[in-house]
Amino acid sequence: MRRRLSFGLALTAGLLAIPAVSGTSCFVPGFELVEVAPSGTGGSNSTSSAMGGGNGGEGGLDPCTSARFPGPPASSDGGGDSVEFVVAFRSIDFGEELIETMGSDGRPGLGYDLDGRCTCIEDNEASCVASPKDRCDGYGGIDNSISVLFALAATFSENFRSSFHSQNAANGEWSILVRVKDYNGLPNDNQVEVSLFTSSGMNEDPCLAQNNDTVPDWDGSDRWPVMTASLNPLMGAGGGGGGTTGSGGGVSYACGDDDEVAKGNYSFDSPKFFDGLAYVNNGVLVASLPEAGLVLDGDGGAIDLTAGFLTGRLRQDAGAWYLDDGVLAGRWAARDAFLAVSGLGSGGTLCTDDSLYQTLKQAVCDAQDITSQISGPTAPCDAVSFGMGFNAEPAQLGFVYVPAPSNDPVCPPNTDPANDTCD
Repeated sequence: MRRRLSFGLALTAGLLAIPAVSGTSCFVPGFELVEVAPSGTGGSNSTSSAMGGGNGGEGGLDPCTSARFPGPPASSDGGGDSVEFVVAFRSIDFGEELIETMGSDGRPGLGYDLDGRCTCIEDNEASCVASPKDRCDGYGGIDNSISVLFALAATFSENFRSSFHSQNAANGEWSILVRVKDYNGLPNDNQVEVSLFTSSGMNEDPCLAQNNDTVPDWDGSDRWPVMTASLNPLMGAGGGGGGTTGSGGGVSYACGDDDEVAKGNYSFDSPKFFDGLAYVNNGVLVASLPEAGLVLDGDGGAIDLTAGFLTGRLRQDAGAWYLDDGVLAGRWAARDAFLAVSGLGSGGTLCTDDSLYQTLKQAVCDAQDITSQISGPTAPCDAVSFGMGFNAEPAQLGFVYVPAPSNDPVCPPNTDPANDTCD
């Protein structure tokens, strides 16, 4: 089996408690652009090709304007809350290509202002102690040090390139599924439910694999397999055939009598990662995720985000729903990043005594620009800010499976990246 680095994302509490912007970092309400080009770079305010669209500004974002998501709408538009749909990530953008294009002067240009400060802009100080002085925010205070880190890591492995993961998603090798429920289908809805589910590929469904039907059609008919890690086991589960349940909650599947679905142990109506208080403001979906475990591309390292959230612009076309200009943002603790970079080894996991691991570890430690939990300015920087763009298209939830255990070699405790620190 081809070795690929994978990323799991666990987003934990504190999402909408981002501090208000103060001092010289002004806060402008409303949905600001997701990717910006500063004045003098020859670009206008627009998102990358992977994201599309833009905010229509000229000459770059005012450095005093905070790139933020919109707050809840004052009220919901008329209509019921009967709209439900599922979309699957088809393309992603880590923002590393913009950094590569701009060279040594590159600033992060994809994501949001996570800490309410514009570090290195108008002499605004960092939001935590011991942040490298050259780890500057993007214009608008955008925090996305991961784009700089991935630009470096991509020189060692294509596994860190947005195009690599986007192509694999388009080919059905992985996806992140987003289900929206209780939505009125209109531009403003002050309460909807958003759930996230992980899939490490269409091939996880034995029926699809048997019929050589593992490449998605991307027409809304694709039934993506879902990891059990995305679901809470049902109380008292453990036996009996699984019948079909109501709309949106049914997880029984005709092919796969021995899987966890047929045993009746899980339901899509019992998701592990969801926000029941998400909302839509002027067509923009905003969801906080107290916890989420997501995987990109099979087995391997993980990205465990804290204080994270998801946004995206809803679009309906021929009755089907899409999520465009999406952003998954948060904070990635350095201790968790070591596990991800350790998956770069061509022969398996890199241990801490490997020279390549040490090079990448140093890059992670140098990239720390934020705290892993929302805190005051005297806390030490212990995390890397993260922003990932995505576009998601119509899909369905399908076969539920337990991932096979990894057969990668394990490092001994004294050289295990899980025990490493930046100290």
